[in-house]
Amino acid sequence: MTASRAVLGGWRSFAVGAAAVCLVPPALLGPPGALLVAVSALLVVVVPLLRWPWGRATGSAAALAAMAVSLLTDVLYAGRPGLALLWMPFECAGLLILTGRLVRYTRSRYLLPAGLLAVLTTLALPLRFTLRKPGSGADDVMIIVLVTLLPVVCAAGIGSYLRSADDRRRRAVLRARREHRLQMARVLHDSVAHEVTGMVLDVQVAQVAPQDPGESRALLSRVEEAGLRALDSMGRALQTLRRAEEVREDAGARSPRIRRPGCTAWRICPNWSAGSPGPVRPQPHLTWTARSPGRCRERSTRPRTSWCWRR
Repeated sequence: MTASRAVLGGWRSFAVGAAAVCLVPPALLGPPGALLVAVSALLVVVVPLLRWPWGRATGSAAALAAMAVSLLTDVLYAGRPGLALLWMPFECAGLLILTGRLVRYTRSRYLLPAGLLAVLTTLALPLRFTLRKPGSGADDVMIIVLVTLLPVVCAAGIGSYLRSADDRRRRAVLRARREHRLQMARVLHDSVAHEVTGMVLDVQVAQVAPQDPGESRALLSRVEEAGLRALDSMGRALQTLRRAEEVREDAGARSPRIRRPGCTAWRICPNWSAGSPGPVRPQPHLTWTARSPGRCRERSTRPRTSWCWRR
């Protein structure tokens, strides 16, 4: 996984460098207004290539900033109309990718304004040339808007489909985790709780009725065996949790993040017996760690949630 991420990071760096080399030098050789168009196109192309979040900047914020720069360029550009056509295909492709990503990843309460801004920015891009072309009229503007609307609708549709697929995957993961927690609760109740109840009953009987040394040794032996069986059951449960966590890390490394509510976590000491598997990684709702051998306590946790683009 580390090697693949390194290769992906190298590919991103190469793509960003190639975009800068292809888009910026022609603007330096052209009129002064060409640099503004080149910078706008470069920003729109580079934002989808970078990995987000980057520091405190999220993917949605970077996409909205790039679209705002594109709209500002549409208003401020005063150069020759034909000069804008050189960078327009690259900027249009970047805007379509940003539109699909915004529709896919933006939170529901921000989806409508972000989607409208993306559509408006993409439709306004060809008007940078059409409105400044001598002799162009309302018919030309309407035709170019309708032609641009088709890829915009396709990009938004692809983003909506991927968003629904992500939602289905989140619900499936949450349902599987809920079933796993219920299964673990049944295991703890059927095995561990049963053995602990037997141990408590044996101890209470020993406290009520006097017993000779032979009976006391038999009682202690039964209590010890019940405790070992309970510890073995708990060890198997921990082993199952650790394997589930490893499988989830291997299979879901590229899955979108899932919002998880806070819950009360169980903190259980790992040093029960020689066969115990030891501490494992924290789980979303069931945390197995140890402060020190022989100490166990409960603690309420609230995992932090955030939104980002996972690539």
